[in-house]
Amino acid sequence: LLFGLWWTIKYSVMWASRMGGRKTSSTVCCRNAPLGCRFLQRVPLEGLCKIIFTLGGLLCEQIAAHWTLIDPMTGEFHELGNWQHTTMYLFFALNGFCDVLIALKAPVPRGLDYVTMSLANAVEGLLFFYHL
Repeated sequence: LLFGLWWTIKYSVMWASRMGGRKTSSTVCCRNAPLGCRFLQRVPLEGLCKIIFTLGGLLCEQIAAHWTLIDPMTGEFHELGNWQHTTMYLFFALNGFCDVLIALKAPVPRGLDYVTMSLANAVEGLLFFYHL
């Protein structure tokens, strides 16, 4: 919840300042800041937070589902709702991984972060539509 609130405020301020004609970036300028702030500027914090939070959710869902997709006794799906949530977390973790690659200047196609975020939101919408 806090991550989503921070993200909304951050990009709303960036959009509003660009509408005013100023050029902004998503990072804060730390030219005369202490060493800790300059180090944090190079760390892809947003992508790492996405990966850590989604892996935490993924593990919690799988622990609740006892790591079992198909019940061996009945042959039916076991805790299918947990597996839907796991799928959603997996696609948001993929987006966080792509954010980290882009921040580390890896040779990836342009717009990969937008594609993976769109894919994650499309999967989330599809899972909401077919939620049990």
